[in-house]
Amino acid sequence: MTGDRAPVRPGTTMKPDPEAHEQHLDTAEMLDTAGFRYVEACQRCLDQAIPKNQVLDRHSIEHLVLVLRCDGLHGSRAVSAGAARVLASAALAFPPANLCWHTQGPHSGQPFVAVSDAGVWSPVGLELAGFSWKRLMWADMAASGARLGEGDRAQHRQGPPGARRLHSPLELLVHLFEVASGPPVPGRAGEVAFLQYLFVVLRVDLDARLQAFEKMATVESEGLKGRRAALLEHSLLARIYSGELHLTSNDTRAALVGLLVRCMAAPHDDVEGRTTRSGAAVQVADMGPLLPVELAGLAAEMLRALLSLCGAMEGAGLFHRIHRGRTGAHQNHRMGLDRALLAAAWEGGAGCSDAGACAVLAALPPRDRLRLLGLLVARQFQRSTIQGQVPEGPSAALSKASHLLEDGADAWGYVDVDPGAALAFILSDLAAPTARSFQSLSRLAVVVGGLASALAGQPGLLARGAGVERVPADVPAALQAALRGIVDKAGRTSLGASQDLSRTALFQLMHSQMAVESLAARMQTAA
Repeated sequence: MTGDRAPVRPGTTMKPDPEAHEQHLDTAEMLDTAGFRYVEACQRCLDQAIPKNQVLDRHSIEHLVLVLRCDGLHGSRAVSAGAARVLASAALAFPPANLCWHTQGPHSGQPFVAVSDAGVWSPVGLELAGFSWKRLMWADMAASGARLGEGDRAQHRQGPPGARRLHSPLELLVHLFEVASGPPVPGRAGEVAFLQYLFVVLRVDLDARLQAFEKMATVESEGLKGRRAALLEHSLLARIYSGELHLTSNDTRAALVGLLVRCMAAPHDDVEGRTTRSGAAVQVADMGPLLPVELAGLAAEMLRALLSLCGAMEGAGLFHRIHRGRTGAHQNHRMGLDRALLAAAWEGGAGCSDAGACAVLAALPPRDRLRLLGLLVARQFQRSTIQGQVPEGPSAALSKASHLLEDGADAWGYVDVDPGAALAFILSDLAAPTARSFQSLSRLAVVVGGLASALAGQPGLLARGAGVERVPADVPAALQAALRGIVDKAGRTSLGASQDLSRTALFQLMHSQMAVESLAARMQTAA
């Protein structure tokens, strides 16, 4: 699907000469001079092109990315900062996707997405762009390039010596988050700025597609249903995450989710006596500092984008095994996200403290938070020794949820886990004198607190039947009972034992109590 406004390749008068940046230079000062001239030429070309509905050609965009990623080759970071500004201006003027409406013909009044890759750089489909694939898909470009000796800069054309080849777009994304979350290294500022640019491109593309996807929800035509599904399947983020043209492994996807969780938790982990990595704060002269809280915000936005995309695809049945032949999906990537999140935030993958786990949960939309916690409880239920003590209804619901967590291809729509069933198991676990289905009482308090806050923030999520804005009457009472059970069990624990509640857990208990009271009051008013 393409829009009515097709980008036009600029003429030779609007195409800067890439050799201005690639010439063999012996000093950083001369390289900076050439870099400044090239970036300024690109900015002038862009300023002239926008009024004429034209954009910089692909090679100019690629060379700007090269300038940005090779920040370490320049004596002044202002060169890479200028390249970042031109790239951002081009993406703003010509975004990768726009929501549009048909104004005539049989589809009049229906939405469509106008797509274009003319004004942005993305790692998708790089086989068609030899420059990008040969020169930009490397890790540690700046650090390796900075070690090039005098007269050896031409080697950079074939890739920096000692750099690691990135074999898929997802590996590039993982590498950029590794750089942003690692210790500060000279010459890495461009990588951090490039990560921010790449995320904006992916997010703008996805937002336009999700808007059109929602507006086409009532279509009846099979052809339109296929177009609606294609909106998501062909998004840049979906093609990167699923590995459309590359063998992207689950290990790489899990590595990305683990990095996102680590970045989100890092500013909060020191609350429990841990030390936040000093490298989380990347100070970039002339390009803006990326503080731990800013990196956490970027990671949270990326995670929410993945959840929105994969959740919408699961809700449309695109991950069901029936659709595998059409979509090429070999698994339910939405359930894969849940498994990776549980491993990273709850099962020691990223070593989150209680405060870090709370930060991750708080960043999730209420529905995703309820689902993740419900699946966590379902997994603990399957591993528990007290399954026989859980009522039949909740037991069946948790068994089904646990099965879907491991084999999401059976999910025909979006999977919601009944919090009532989760609370029934939690109460059974608290009542058992020796059962320990969760890591600690503190972590259990985080789980119950997450359930309470999500329900209080959006009670309609637990509606029994479409359009019914109410929560089952037994859920607030079960939450109250769970909170009392945690407090009672903590009170019977000797001082200094492993069951003592952390400061985060105590705060969660107080906040949960207020959330449950607010929820009960709203339900009583509505009744």
